[in-house]
Amino acid sequence: MQNNRENTLLNPYDLLTDKFPNAVYENDRFITFSDEQKEYDLIKHSTAIKLNFSNSFIQLDGNDSLDFLHRISTNDLKLLTENQIKETIFTNEKGRILDKTYVVHQKEKFYLLGSEKNNKLLESWLNRYIIMEDIKVSDLTNEFVTAEFFGAQAESFLISLCGNTISDAVENIFYTTELLEKKVKFFKSKYNDKIPRFIFLISSNDFTDLFYNLFEIKSVFEFGFIGEKAFDLFRIENVLPKYPNELNDNFNPYETNLVDCISFTKGCYIGQEVIARLDTYDKVQRVLKKVCFNDKADLSEDNLPKEILSEDENEAGIITSFFYSELLNKKIGLALVRKKYFEQNLFVKIDNQKFEIKIKD
Repeated sequence: MQNNRENTLLNPYDLLTDKFPNAVYENDRFITFSDEQKEYDLIKHSTAIKLNFSNSFIQLDGNDSLDFLHRISTNDLKLLTENQIKETIFTNEKGRILDKTYVVHQKEKFYLLGSEKNNKLLESWLNRYIIMEDIKVSDLTNEFVTAEFFGAQAESFLISLCGNTISDAVENIFYTTELLEKKVKFFKSKYNDKIPRFIFLISSNDFTDLFYNLFEIKSVFEFGFIGEKAFDLFRIENVLPKYPNELNDNFNPYETNLVDCISFTKGCYIGQEVIARLDTYDKVQRVLKKVCFNDKADLSEDNLPKEILSEDENEAGIITSFFYSELLNKKIGLALVRKKYFEQNLFVKIDNQKFEIKIKD
């Protein structure tokens, strides 16, 4: 599969709209490549590919890197072995979230794969706590493209491209394989511990050729790219928090259903005392929930976060994500709702009008 294209990363907009002239592109993101129905069908029945050109990717190099990461984040990383991957959260002194990342141990280096466009905050936070340690922090965000493959046929599709490396893959282990004649790194993970996905790290210099090669293959499996619209529908349906909506310094890991990223047996880390008190004294007051809105509620992502009101107009929670699905013909979202109001009628006030909100389990 040879070609004479220049082996550089083109502007994502130019590259992708060349192949998808009807794509909708806003705020540096592809909203759709085709339409919500087709893209959501890829998730439910075939193979969906979610591209990200700005996921945080930070490298730590030096003898003290592992001990340092263990000391300043929530999970137990002390025994992280070669090519092993673990999720951890960086929290501030109040136990609030700065970012959730995958920590990758490869050779003598450690890598953090974090949220979209959060690399500067993450790099600054790490450097803030490096004093005398032997650690060098490098921001490699622009050197890689992240491609997530998921959906009903994703594993079978990738086996057809990469062979046994995919079928033999163990969760949370970092692998090197060949994808359409390009060396790539990948690992297997799950959304909410139940929906499999394969996350590929592709060198920016290889992405253009790999992208075009993907559309030259003849596969028995249907596959395609999905934009933010279809992914947000999937994300909200499955109550998946993201930065900056739910992963930010207004919320803690308990509230955002990220307790699995916390070790309760390790020693101190930044924010540990606050998080430990939440656990010991059952102090968690809010929980991330999927919610549905009255059809007439005129909300958008632009006017979030938005306060939720109880029947007597007390603050009952905060709406953090909103999405109108043409496919489902309904307005849905995510919200941090106070536990004591779970059984009450809830509302959002827009232009002095109250619109009902329902919690969906």
